[in-house]
Amino acid sequence: DEFLNSLKSDNINCIPIYTDGRIRENITIHSDNGETRISCEGFTINKEILNAVINSIKNEVEGDTVVTFTGRLNDGLSKADAIEFLLKIKKLGAKLIVDCNSFSIDDLIKIKPFLIKPNEQEISELCGYAVNSEKNASEIAQKLVAEGIENVIISLGEKGFVFSNSSCVKNVSVPKITPVSTIGAGDSTIAGFIAGMKNGYDIDNVLRLSASFGTSACLTEGTNPPDKTDIERIYKDVRVTNINFKK
Repeated sequence: DEFLNSLKSDNINCIPIYTDGRIRENITIHSDNGETRISCEGFTINKEILNAVINSIKNEVEGDTVVTFTGRLNDGLSKADAIEFLLKIKKLGAKLIVDCNSFSIDDLIKIKPFLIKPNEQEISELCGYAVNSEKNASEIAQKLVAEGIENVIISLGEKGFVFSNSSCVKNVSVPKITPVSTIGAGDSTIAGFIAGMKNGYDIDNVLRLSASFGTSACLTEGTNPPDKTDIERIYKDVRVTNINFKK
């Protein structure tokens, strides 16, 4: 009830999925050896839940509506059902953002999202080889854009990220910080991208805001969102440069 009431107070509609009255818990342990995460099992859901989501938003989706699909697939939900669901979202006209490590590269190419944002580890697992530099990250980002994914961000941790779309390839570097927690950094990066896009920023400033959100999220504990003051301060020091070795 506390969780549902907090969503309601933030004007967020949700479709509750009850499992013995519990919500999924994730535990993060901070020690001198770094950060350890214990991710508990999620709920088992079915295709009917996806249909309920479609029915709840289908009359609200317009050409500039953004829909994000993030996390990993729950037990009980097949990849085929999830892909079918996402293609229905696209057919409604929404800009679809997918940040889900349950999909393969072939799955993502089939879905053709508006934006994907794998991190260094995720893109390396997808490709089957290490993607850990500006050069090879930009190469795979361009290949994914050529396959129909509109915008690709590949996060390289403290090195920032590489971005590609059909008109440009960019490297985005961030100022050095002492992170408190990396939880939510990827989600915040996506939120900053959406915020910049919705506010009509040019692509360089969309990317600067995206990087500022993601970096600032590392300065707060747990799932706390990035602080506005941190975002504004870091934004001034984010650098966006063109990558010239486009293939």
